[in-house]
Amino acid sequence: MKKKNLIRNLTNISFIILIITQLLLFYIRRIIGDYYVLLYIPYIVFILLSCLYCYKNKKIDKRIYFYLILSLALFIRVIFIIKMPYLNFQTDFGTIGTHETVDYIYTIFKTNALPLTNIRQFYHPPLFYFICAVLTRFNTALGISTNTNIESFKIVSASLSMLSLYYIYKIINKIKINDRSKLLLFCLMCFHPSMILISIHINTDSLVTMFAYMIIYYLIEWNEKPNIKNTIILALVTGLCVMSKYNGALLAVPILFVFINKLIKEKSKIKSYFSKYILFGIISLPLGLWYEIRNIILFGRNKLLDPNNMRIYTGNYSIIDRFIKIDIDSLIRTVCVMPIDYNVPSYVIKSSLFGQHNYNVIDISFRLLLIIGIVCIIITLICIFNYIFRRKNKDFIINMFLVLYFTYIIGFIIYNLYLPYACTMGFRYIVITLFPSLVVLIYETEKCKNKWIKKIIYSCLLLFVMASIFWIIRL
Repeated sequence: MKKKNLIRNLTNISFIILIITQLLLFYIRRIIGDYYVLLYIPYIVFILLSCLYCYKNKKIDKRIYFYLILSLALFIRVIFIIKMPYLNFQTDFGTIGTHETVDYIYTIFKTNALPLTNIRQFYHPPLFYFICAVLTRFNTALGISTNTNIESFKIVSASLSMLSLYYIYKIINKIKINDRSKLLLFCLMCFHPSMILISIHINTDSLVTMFAYMIIYYLIEWNEKPNIKNTIILALVTGLCVMSKYNGALLAVPILFVFINKLIKEKSKIKSYFSKYILFGIISLPLGLWYEIRNIILFGRNKLLDPNNMRIYTGNYSIIDRFIKIDIDSLIRTVCVMPIDYNVPSYVIKSSLFGQHNYNVIDISFRLLLIIGIVCIIITLICIFNYIFRRKNKDFIINMFLVLYFTYIIGFIIYNLYLPYACTMGFRYIVITLFPSLVVLIYETEKCKNKWIKKIIYSCLLLFVMASIFWIIRL
C-alpha cells in the first residue's frame, strides 16, 4: 500500500509541476532567454524517478505512461504558445474599443463591472473574460506592458487545456476498454490538432471545453453514486460551463438522459431522485443563465452577426450543397478553410485539423495530416454506425457518449441553418464531439474479432498522432 501511495504521490506531484512550470515559463523566459527549457529538468527528474522506482519493484504503474504522454503534450503546447505571436490563430480577437475579446477583458479590468452593452462578443457570458481580467490586474502590478499582458492570456487557455486532458484521463479510466486502448485514446486527445489549437485560442473555447469534460466525469460519478455531494458538484460545473459559453447548455441533454435512466431503473427511489433533480436545477440554472437574463432585460436580444456581411454569407446556397454534398474540390485544392467556403462537411473536416486560420505555406505536413485525418474520420463514422445498428450488447456509458455526440451535431446543424455564415461552420463549436466519437471508435475496434482490421485501424490512428505532431513541429 505504501509503495502504491508513493507512486501516486510522485505522479500527482509531477502533474502539479507541469502546471507550475507552464505558468513560470512565460514570465521567466524573458529573463533567462533560451535557457527556459531548463525548467523542464525538475519534471523530467520526477518522471525518471517514478519510472525507476516502478522498475526496481518489477512493476510499472500504468499512470506513468499517461503522465509521460501528458508531459509531451504540455511541452508541445508550451513551445507552441512561446513560438507563435499572440495574434496568430485567434478568432474574434479585436483590440480595445472594438467590442471583441480583448475589449471585453479590459472593460472588466478598467471598470470593475460588466459591459453596458451586449453587442458583438459582449453577449458571451463573462467567466473567461473575468479570469483574464484578474490576470491583467496581477500583470499590471508587476509592471508588465499591455502587449505582454495580452500575450499572457494564452497561459489561461493552455492551463485550461491541460486541465481538460487531466479530466479526459479520469474519464478514460471509467470506460470499459483495455489499458492499451486507453493509452491510445489518451494520445489521440492529447495530440489532436483541434485540442492543441484550442490551447492558444484567447477566447471561451478552452474554458467551456474543460467544464464539458468535468461534467462528463462527474455525470459518470453521479451515475455510480447518485448522492447529494455528487449532485451539487455536477450542478456547479454545469452552471459554470454555461457561464463560460452558451453552447455548454447542450450538455443538459446527456445529463437528462442519465437522470431519466436512473428513474426508470430505480422506480422505488423516485422521490429521492426528484429531490436531487430539483437541487440540481436550483444550483445550475441561476448560475448558468443569469447573464443572459440580465442582458435580455437591459438590452434585448443580441444580433450575433452582421446580416450585411455578404462576404461570408452562405444562405444563398441550397441545403443539399451546404449540408449533404461533400465539396471534395475544396478539400483537395485549398486544404485550409477559406472565407468563400459554403460546404459544411468539408469546412468541418478542414477546421478540425487546421482551425479557422490562414497559413502562409501549405507543405507536405498539411496534406499528409489531411489524408490520414479523412481516413480516420471515415473509420470513425463506420464504427459509430456499427455500434448503433449492429452492436447487440450496448454499454450505457457509450450510449451516453453517443447522446452527447448527436446532441452537438444536431445543435450545430440548427445553428448553421439559423446563422448561414462561413465562420459558424468551424469545428471549434462542436469540438466536444471529438472525444465521444473517438471513444466509440476505440470501443468498436477493441470488440472487432478480425485481427487484421484491428491492426489496420490502430496503425491509422498511430499514424494520425505522428502526423499531427509532425504538423505542429513544422509550423
